[in-house]
Amino acid sequence: MAEFDFELAAQVSRLAHGAKDSNLRWICTPEGEYETNNGSEWCDDCGYYMMRHLRSKERIKARRSGYLLDGGWRTESDTHRFCAHCGCWLRISLTDWGVKEELDHYRENGVGQNPIIDEAYSLDILLGAMWSGSEHADEAMALALDLVSRPDAQKILAEAA
Repeated sequence: MAEFDFELAAQVSRLAHGAKDSNLRWICTPEGEYETNNGSEWCDDCGYYMMRHLRSKERIKARRSGYLLDGGWRTESDTHRFCAHCGCWLRISLTDWGVKEELDHYRENGVGQNPIIDEAYSLDILLGAMWSGSEHADEAMALALDLVSRPDAQKILAEAA
C-alpha cells in the first residue's frame, strides 16, 4: 500500500472548490417526526424556506413553532446526498460501505462522466474517507491522478494558482 498523496488530494480539493455544497438539514415536525422521513433533505437555504412554508400551511397557530430546522453538520452516509429542492451537494463523510460503493461506481464508469467540479467533489469526499489509511487508497489515488491529469482540470488548476 502506497502512502497517501496529500498534494494530489489538495489538487482534487482545489478542483472541487467551485461545487455548491451545504450542510445537510432536515425539518422536525410538531409530532416529533422528521420531514426527512419523506426522503427529503435540504441545504441550509432551501431547508429554511421549506420550514417557513410548512409553518405557514399549519392551520393550528400554536403548532407552527413546532416546525424546527435541524441538522447543519456533516453526517455519515453510504451514498452522496443532494438537496431535495436545488440539487446542491450535501456535506457527508462516506462510511466504509460508501467507499466500496463509490469505488464500484468508478470501476464501472471511470472518471469523467460528470463535470470536472462534480467529479472532483465526489473524489474529494472519497479521499477524505481514507486519508488515515485504507486498503483502497491506491485505487482512489489512481482515480484522483486520472482526474487532475485531464486538460480541463489542468486549466482550472492553473487559473486557481
